[in-house]
Amino acid sequence: MTIKAWAQAGLQRLRDSADSPRAHWLLFMAAAFEILILPLPIDALLIPWMLARPRRGFMLAGIALAGNLLAALAGYGIGAWAMDGFGHSLLTMTGASGGYAHFVQEMSDHGFWAIAMVAFTPIPFQIALLGAGAAHYPLVWFLLACALGRGARFFGLALLIYFGGEAAVTFCHRHGRLAGGIGVLLVAGAGTYWVLAHLHRPF
Repeated sequence: MTIKAWAQAGLQRLRDSADSPRAHWLLFMAAAFEILILPLPIDALLIPWMLARPRRGFMLAGIALAGNLLAALAGYGIGAWAMDGFGHSLLTMTGASGGYAHFVQEMSDHGFWAIAMVAFTPIPFQIALLGAGAAHYPLVWFLLACALGRGARFFGLALLIYFGGEAAVTFCHRHGRLAGGIGVLLVAGAGTYWVLAHLHRPF
């Protein structure tokens, strides 16, 4: 069984565990593993859970974000101290090798926003974690970029499902570029607001 097939089977079992007392812990762990080793987005689990319980969508988004950020720290550490060995093996295992060099160049040019955009889009997030770690990008700004991109993605999904239900999800699948463009604008707007609001404040 390939890694992708194994991940698909695992996500299906998790979908069936939505009513389990351990559901939140399972989501947290799945979100952590998603950005390190799983070649499938956690959205495949979040969407059916959020559709089943729209009022709990924001809590589910927060749990997924927490799992992602914990794993982001681990990925950053691998990039910083084990890129030549385990880091490249991880890229190969998850099929993210092809985009790594391009991301490193984008991060060199755009820094914070390159990380935030990868965090928001379906691009394998491993390239951002490992690339930022290997470049020793400032850890605080790295985590803020991850939180901005992933937070916009997960909480945006919760908001979409809360107000639009399954019809909104179907629209996004059919008009992915339009939905993605709107999402990018939201991320950029939120990030600009945050930077301007904190520009003259000590960090």
